[in-house]
Amino acid sequence: MSRTTATVLRLALLGLISAFAACNQVPTTATGSTSSVAAATTPSSTPTTSVTGNTTASTSNVAFFAGSYSINQPATKVVVSVHRSGATATTASVKYTTAPGTALAGTDYASANGTLQWTENDTTDKSITVSVMPAAFSGQKTFTVTLSDPSSGTQIASPGSATVTISGSASASAGTLELADATYAVAENGGRVTISVNRSAGAVGAASVSYATRNGTATAGKDYMATEGTLQWLDGEGAAKSFVVPIIKATPYSGERTFAVTLTDASAGALLGDPSNATVAITGDASPPVGTLQLAATQYNVAQNVGSVPVRVTRTGGSRGAVSVSYATRGGSAVAGTNFTATSGTLTWEDGDDSSKGFAVVISKAKAFVGDKSFAVVLSTPTGGAGIGSPGSATVSIAGDAVSPPAGAAWGYYDGTFNWGGDYSWNVALNYEDTSGEPLSGAHDLKVSLTGQWGGWQPFMCSGVAAPLPACIALYDYPLGDFTYLTFALKPTVANQQWSAQFIAVGDKGIPCNYANPYPISGAGVDVLAYGPAPVVGQWATYKIPLAAFCVGPGTSNVNVYKFHIQDQTGLASNTWYVDNVGFE
Repeated sequence: MSRTTATVLRLALLGLISAFAACNQVPTTATGSTSSVAAATTPSSTPTTSVTGNTTASTSNVAFFAGSYSINQPATKVVVSVHRSGATATTASVKYTTAPGTALAGTDYASANGTLQWTENDTTDKSITVSVMPAAFSGQKTFTVTLSDPSSGTQIASPGSATVTISGSASASAGTLELADATYAVAENGGRVTISVNRSAGAVGAASVSYATRNGTATAGKDYMATEGTLQWLDGEGAAKSFVVPIIKATPYSGERTFAVTLTDASAGALLGDPSNATVAITGDASPPVGTLQLAATQYNVAQNVGSVPVRVTRTGGSRGAVSVSYATRGGSAVAGTNFTATSGTLTWEDGDDSSKGFAVVISKAKAFVGDKSFAVVLSTPTGGAGIGSPGSATVSIAGDAVSPPAGAAWGYYDGTFNWGGDYSWNVALNYEDTSGEPLSGAHDLKVSLTGQWGGWQPFMCSGVAAPLPACIALYDYPLGDFTYLTFALKPTVANQQWSAQFIAVGDKGIPCNYANPYPISGAGVDVLAYGPAPVVGQWATYKIPLAAFCVGPGTSNVNVYKFHIQDQTGLASNTWYVDNVGFE
């Protein structure tokens, strides 16, 4: 075989091999759904979710909110949402990861992966945030975000992946479109709020951007009118454009309600700047009420021995702002300094404070009285816009500790009240308003404390004052024939207690039954124990002695009697006993 022939055969064989290889080549194509993700933008298409395969009522479906997203440089991030539907009674999870396309991880965007999780009955959308690199480029670049590895009972619905398109800024001569402010404020009665959009960094070619409102605490149709549309700029036009959102004034409210304004879908060549979202705050017409200040009660009833009476002041109907109110007592039948302590001051509340405040008025028991005495508590001078509500005043009624003495007798001492002219007592210390002896009647008794032997309590009579109470008893030139007995109660603190009692005439003379021959009082007197029970330590006993035993009484008118005494007969230098309910019957 010649060299030429061999060469031809080899070429023919190579051609057959190449043809065979070409006939057996298998082409590769990408299949599946796509979606897009954009920071501060809306998805490029209407969100749809379709489920293929075996689906039951107990299956939880997860899918991207939309199939494609776009973002314009110089935006720094893109956010894509994943939606859950179907059965939601159990927990669910799904993994996600980014994959490069014409956009490269680390150059055009930062790769991201992780796991999205839902709790039981959780249907909230979950977000995936992917950072976009600042390096400018021309044209468009894409990358994908894909869902995988759903948890048990969960399946990935369509779209299960999203395509993100980044529009470069290197040749974006159309400029940047952005809101003039990130926050806007308007009153409820303002009628409308104007939102401005700026075009900056270029005005080559026509440009446009979409806008729309979105509910926050303010509700469209109730607090404002839902508004959406598109702003357009002509080639070379760089002035700001604006749109108006009507504000609804219906039912006044207090505080603020907010809604959002969002820019989306900047036209090709134009960039979506920052801010592309703004918050509009509507201030309600109705101011929160300050409230009123009033006493908690119109009447306070207390006993004389209560110590003090607490008075409360309430703040109702509102708590806006700091407020205060003054308070003071005002005398009535009860006298300040005698029956109660005059009290005044100011109560204050801070903003938001609606608790009750109080003060106390001290009640005096120094001077017992019979019946009721009253004084008033009054509020005045409110500040901070507060008013005085009802009641703005209250009455405090004090029930006296003293007991009214029985009728039909002329009482010289009863429940702390001394109705004689004074006393000439000796070798004793006296307490006419004692409470330690557990009084027989009322709240007080007379405590007699010896400071020497044979001490005695010796009151003297009033002159020219008529009985009965409340005037003092007049025994000087007084017709004792109007009475038959002297009565009093005694309580000893030692065993074998003895007392004597005696009337004394003018000149400190005893009164014998023979009026023609008065004798000195030394050694004279009536044995008290002969007219009542034997004394028992710590117990009261009442003694009722006929006046005849003192040689006074019926048939002895105009006898000059002006003193009376009860004398200790124990011989002790130190002793204490108590007296109560001394009078004539």
